[in-house]
Parts: sequence; structure tokens; C-alpha cells
Amino acid sequence: MLRCTLLFTLLLAVPTATLAAEGDYRVVVGKDVVYGLGVSGAQESGFKSLLMDTYLPENCPDPLKPAVIIVHGGQFRFLDKSQRPHVASGRFFAARGFAAFCIDYRQVQDLPETAGLSERCATYLAQQAALADCRAAVRWIRANAALYGIDPEKVVGIGSSAGGTCMYGMAFDDTADEMDGAYPSDNPGYSSRLQACVALWGNPAQYLRSVDEYDSPILFVHGLYDPKRDTPLGPVLKLQENLNVAGVPYEFLPLDVPGHALWEARVDEMAIAELALDFFIRQLGR
Repeated sequence: MLRCTLLFTLLLAVPTATLAAEGDYRVVVGKDVVYGLGVSGAQESGFKSLLMDTYLPENCPDPLKPAVIIVHGGQFRFLDKSQRPHVASGRFFAARGFAAFCIDYRQVQDLPETAGLSERCATYLAQQAALADCRAAVRWIRANAALYGIDPEKVVGIGSSAGGTCMYGMAFDDTADEMDGAYPSDNPGYSSRLQACVALWGNPAQYLRSVDEYDSPILFVHGLYDPKRDTPLGPVLKLQENLNVAGVPYEFLPLDVPGHALWEARVDEMAIAELALDFFIRQLGR
């Protein structure tokens, strides 16, 4: 496949909720499934239950479905798995034969050790905790693959904003499956590697030096005039250079319009969820 796709597009109004309107399967939703425990001084027990919502295709004949983890944004401080674009994405992928899992993760308020730190330092610590939780979720999915009829060799991920930053970490920070702060009994015998990642308007700055030929294929989308100071364009362009040098398969879709979290964007008449689905299918060989 082409390692780089440069597509400039204008935004067209498309209601996010319509993305899951079509598909082959009825979607069955499960709420607040516990996928692990995260160290959290904000809880009396010292641990926070990590929750996910499941979106499963009913009567799907495929005995080994691919799975997708969906990670919300919110600057590692706000929002959760119930955000409309992520719920719509879960339904969209499940309606097309994927087992989809929208997760919550630890944020700044779950880490009292961030009190008194600068915003930048607090965000860094929360980002590491969130990445650990993403890894724990992927290990949980593989540990429960038989229960959900999942192919453990076909697990992919998509995240937006802070979740997109986590996807960069999942793709490039492959130093260890166990991250500092993850509860050690959360299925440590399973890999947290993703077969493909989609990062939407995130920040790869922390992971630029980690890029190498062994990284997961990635599709990343970013607005050329993103107003968020914590998701600048510069690191994204540098990432493109590093991926070219390392020879990692990737696609980069820059959006030639202002804005952040551009879920309503269309590229070549395809919505964001459709672009991600197409990328996943090509990477998984389905």
C-alpha cells in the first residue's frame, strides 16, 4: 500500500449519528464491563475500576471477528466513553462485523499525585496512566477473545484527541506491555500490540523518537489549522518524516480547514468512520 496519502478536503455537514445507520448486523450494547483495575489514590481502595461498553454484531456468522478499541478525548481531564461520536463509532463498527469496545481510562482527577504540579506535568502523568489502561483493555480483549468470538490476531484501535494521542502511544511506544501504574494482574500474559491504529487529531510529540520499523501501521488525521495548543500540527508533520525513514506503513490525511475533533469531515466522499474501516480492512486482510 502507499505509505502516505495526502488528501486535502473541505468539511461537509454530516450528522455523526447517521454513520451507523447502515450495516449488515443489529448491534447489541453492553454497559460498564470491568476490564481492569488502575492504581488511583482518589479511591479508598487505592484502585479504580476501569470500565468499557461493548458493541457486538448480533448473529454475525464470523466465528473469529476482528475487534476494535475506541478511546475518547478530553485533554485527559474530561469526557468519557458515552460521548456521541464514540458511541456512534462503536455502533458503526459492530454493524459491520467488528466487536467494538469503547473504554474509559484514568484521568488527572484520578491521580492525586498531580496536585500542585504544572498543567503540563499533570497531563503527562495522566497520559501515561491512560496509555496503561488502553494496554490493559487490549490485553483483556485478547484474554476474553473466545467469549466474544474474536480473532486475537486482529485487534485494532481508534482514538480522538487525547484518545488519538493514546493511539500514537499504542503504535510507537512498544518498550513493554506493562506500563507503570497498571495493576499487574490485568491479564499480563497477553500482548497489548494493535494490528493497526487510527489516530484522530492527537499529539505524537512524546513518541517521535520511538518510531521504528516494527511499529503498527497507522492512519492519522489532523486539521492543518487545529486551534488546540496541545495538538499542534508540527509534531504530526515530523512524525510523517520519521515514518518515511523507518518504512512504517501509514496514511496521513491532513484536513485543509480550521477546527479540532472534525468528526463531520469527509475525504473523497467518505466519512471519518468509513475511512478508518477501510484502513482496518486493508491492514487485516479481510
